[in-house]
Amino acid sequence: DFRMARLAAGFDLTSDQGRIDYAAAAADLLAELPNAVEREIYTTRAAASAGISPDALKLEVQRSIKRRGYRQRREQEKRDLNVAAQVQAEEGVLRLLCTDDSVFGDAPPLREEEFSSPLLGRLFARLWQQRQESGRISLPLLAESFTPDEVSHLSTIVQKPESLKNAPQALRDYIRIIQEEYQKRSGAGLDP
Repeated sequence: DFRMARLAAGFDLTSDQGRIDYAAAAADLLAELPNAVEREIYTTRAAASAGISPDALKLEVQRSIKRRGYRQRREQEKRDLNVAAQVQAEEGVLRLLCTDDSVFGDAPPLREEEFSSPLLGRLFARLWQQRQESGRISLPLLAESFTPDEVSHLSTIVQKPESLKNAPQALRDYIRIIQEEYQKRSGAGLDP
């Protein structure tokens, strides 16, 4: 109720445009209320204070709720796509490491914690360690550090097709995606 009074104080409710602007702002604020009864009560009060009909404000609130839902769905879809791209990139790095490690340099291009999946990060770290120690990668040797299901998961990842024609560029793209998403998750490099 206090927020609604403070909101109303910011508009000239004696003018038509002031009431229209107030109704839009009030609808957005009321749409945030999860409780339908509470939303109904405050909608009726806000309409009375602005001198507009409760039904008109209720319609604006419903429109605002729909817009919020649409925005939230779009944001969730975007997050889902980012997660899918992140996992594809992480799997791509593992695939390249297992199928053509010649595209990698001497130092690991990623740290285990940069992977969104702890399992994929651990797999990468262990595979890299194998490469450093023996100069080769061996999936059967992972059995000492991982469960059979985890090794099976890596085998499934490695069996997916990966074009080696553009492997260096693919690796750079995978690394960029993984690092950008890591920075988003950790808040590193973001200007508050």
